Amino acid sequence: MIYFLCFILFCIGLYCILVKKNIIKIIIGISIIDYSLYLFLVLIGYRMQGRSPIHSPVQRIENMVDPLPPLSGADRHRYWTGSSCSSDFHCCETL
Repeated sequence: MIYFLCFILFCIGLYCILVKKNIIKIIIGISIIDYSLYLFLVLIGYRMQGRSPIHSPVQRIENMVDPLPPLSGADRHRYWTGSSCSSDFHCCETL
């Protein structure tokens, strides 16, 4: 349902860009599109009871909120562990 709100905001911004002739209204339309895309990216990474991905050797974060757009499993593993393994996800050493 909330993703539909992002689409509606995007359509409103696109309408402002395509139909309006006033430069201020066009700029407002661009900013509405910008906000709808930011909202969409935040909603993709949101998790209930999630925590920020701050590395701590003492704690283990079980339900992490991912601030990046979705990556494949191997790319995400390489990003978070700093591994240079490029052939397969299973060849990388885990923490």
